Amino acid sequence: MKESEAPSTARRELKGIWWAPGDARTKVAGTLVLDPEHGASLELQGAFKIIRSQTRPKSMGIVLGYVEAFQKVTLLECRVLPGAAYLRGGETSEVWPKFCVLGHHYRRPSALRFHSVTVSFPLLTRWANVGWFQLKHRQEPPGFDISHTQREPTTLLQENDQLVRVQFGWYKSGTNGHTHLKQLVGVVISSRRPLDLEAILTWVFQLQTFFAVAMREVQRPEKVLLRGGRRTVNIRGQRFQREDAELWCHWRGADTGPEPFMKYYPAFDLATLKQEAPDALVRWCKRWKELEPVLGLYFSDLERVNQSLAARFLSMTQCLEAYHRIAVGTRELETGEFDARVEKLLDSCPPEWRKWLKTRLEYGYEVSFRRRLRELGGLVMPLDGVACRRMGRFINNVVTTRNYHVHYDSSLRTRALEGVRLWNAYERLRCLVELLLVREMGFTSKPQEGGLSRRVKVLLGEDQFE
Repeated sequence: MKESEAPSTARRELKGIWWAPGDARTKVAGTLVLDPEHGASLELQGAFKIIRSQTRPKSMGIVLGYVEAFQKVTLLECRVLPGAAYLRGGETSEVWPKFCVLGHHYRRPSALRFHSVTVSFPLLTRWANVGWFQLKHRQEPPGFDISHTQREPTTLLQENDQLVRVQFGWYKSGTNGHTHLKQLVGVVISSRRPLDLEAILTWVFQLQTFFAVAMREVQRPEKVLLRGGRRTVNIRGQRFQREDAELWCHWRGADTGPEPFMKYYPAFDLATLKQEAPDALVRWCKRWKELEPVLGLYFSDLERVNQSLAARFLSMTQCLEAYHRIAVGTRELETGEFDARVEKLLDSCPPEWRKWLKTRLEYGYEVSFRRRLRELGGLVMPLDGVACRRMGRFINNVVTTRNYHVHYDSSLRTRALEGVRLWNAYERLRCLVELLLVREMGFTSKPQEGGLSRRVKVLLGEDQFE
């Protein structure tokens, strides 16, 4: 990894000249704002012809431009702000792109095809947990010597002509006469077949969810570098090497960091991954699409840390119910037997009640939420003896609290959890979700130490807030 791959998550403003591919003669000055919190926007000091002719928002497709240092920029899936404003005799307009490619011009989205993608996240250095700078004191002349040990890349996935590796590097920066050396950790996806935009976005989301399960954080990518398009360009008979491109998008995620309770207990780090589940990313890539409803609920909870505690508790219960239906799928009766019983009941009831009875029996084959929790707990650890009694009391409290909030049964109000007890129950449910997700990656169901062991203790109520 090189200095060009240094993080770039801050808000950026790029001034330049812009035009639509179908009207290259009409060039408009404007400022491209890349804001991780609110997305990208292009503020034009003028308007394209397509904007002047529209009174409602319209999709422009692609906008091309040059910014500082003659850097090429392509804006994709652009949406135009309705109407144009006139200020001090000048016309202004605004364009909202969904994707930005810094470094190249593309006249159609299908031209974005690359053989290599480098993705970096803020949490990767902490997750890799490796240090390769060493500081040694020197007596003559007085000072310090800094040595650097280059780490070899670690392979996470290698199949179907695709290779995913964790690579290490460093870069140097300086301010006010001081030099700063910083470590870099990035994930490089290499493919013999070029990756299009959809494939690149899929890989970014898979890596984002993979590391979020490990670190209990959903963070935006710091940088997404694209390499290996057309190797060279022919300009006036001379061939020039193409530079790397950077993909910018309003990535999903939050920069709030983990909550203090589990801050220093990642589910697994790089060393644990290599030792216990070297094929974890392979398993994750095969399962994440099927688990998408569960991941959507879980990662929404990670992002919305300021949401009410009751809402976060109910989100975890819904997440576990969805996981049980997808991964376990236990039913009270088999489909054929259940349908036969329903038909027999409908035949024996009065005709005017059949429609009502059929509606009430539509999901009669589903198991109770209490049984779902008991079966899911048995997947991550053996439920016998003390563990069985603790999980039984915990499940009773969770079911009672859920029924109170979902069905608003006033008779359960005095028995429903609240305050610190509700927070502890929420944390225990969350740990159960995380243990189930790392189980999908191939980690052992009987963790002995590290972050997984801490989650088992929390789930059993041995480690909680008082």
